[in-house]
Amino acid sequence: MPAPRDPVGLEFAKTVWRQQYENHVASEVTTLLRGTWSRVYAEMHQPRWAQTTRFTREQQTRLFIEINNIINAGYQQVNTFTAAELVDYAAVEQQIAARTLEVAITDAGGVLSANATRMLSQQMITSIAELPIQGLKLGEWWSHMSTNMGVMMRRTLQQGLLEGLGPHAIARNLFGVHGDGAVAMRSMREARAMARTATAAVQNHAATETYKRAGTNVTPGYTWLSARDNRVTPICRGLDGKTFAYDDPKAPLPPAHFQCRSTTIPELNWKALGIRKPGERHDLGFKSYASWLRGQTRADQDAILGRAAANVWRSGRVDLIDLVNKDGRKLTVTQLARKFGTEATQ
Repeated sequence: MPAPRDPVGLEFAKTVWRQQYENHVASEVTTLLRGTWSRVYAEMHQPRWAQTTRFTREQQTRLFIEINNIINAGYQQVNTFTAAELVDYAAVEQQIAARTLEVAITDAGGVLSANATRMLSQQMITSIAELPIQGLKLGEWWSHMSTNMGVMMRRTLQQGLLEGLGPHAIARNLFGVHGDGAVAMRSMREARAMARTATAAVQNHAATETYKRAGTNVTPGYTWLSARDNRVTPICRGLDGKTFAYDDPKAPLPPAHFQCRSTTIPELNWKALGIRKPGERHDLGFKSYASWLRGQTRADQDAILGRAAANVWRSGRVDLIDLVNKDGRKLTVTQLARKFGTEATQ
């Protein structure tokens, strides 16, 4: 009989697939915006704008309007694509979450009732895809980015015209020969980050809602699971391994920040299920982030946490979550010394 596959191992096993999917969404968004900036570039090369100068105010205004219309239309395309894509993704993730529960329990010799893994309603799935991300809904984020890009284009155009450049020269400076200049690159970089963050948000909300529906006799809460490398942010390092009840209104849920790679796993109620809890064997050999960090060299610990914070943490007096403030930012050396004493940081 194969060894039980615990939720931590199962979750890490899905990481590669999720990263591939996030890359797919980010790539499609990038393609749409690359087309948008190509259209802006082409518009600025239209013969009708060739005589635009700092003194032709009416012509400037018409050019700004044309460019803004192209940018707005491009981000609207991005919004339409991601809105539909993420609804479909939420439906997939709820099935994956239900399967995670089923596999973890049946591998341990238990039986999960069909009622415990009932699917979310279409209305719930759609609502999950429309939940705010870092304070704004996804459509609002795209609108915000579109506005910012429009303002940046207007400022750059006006400055270029003031310096005596025409629209053709300004376009070359902005986009380069192949449309890969600073403006286009910034736009696509920010959009890729937003697409990945939105995908992570939908995944975690869909999964936890599915776990929650199973009931407290199956799973009373979830555990935060962070990545295992030196790129993990201070807030995610601190939250790793922490368990929260589904009905806790203050419970954090990934993403904790843009491009957050953290996820959640269900805490199974082994006693209520009448199953003996499997051993701590993780399929991919991962431990908690703190355990992983303890296995790194002192120099690597200093590089990841900062030397003062690493010294405090190595003293054994604090958990990783104690090294960040309420906003998720790591404490400064002064704050660490004030909180734990100067000697502890040295």
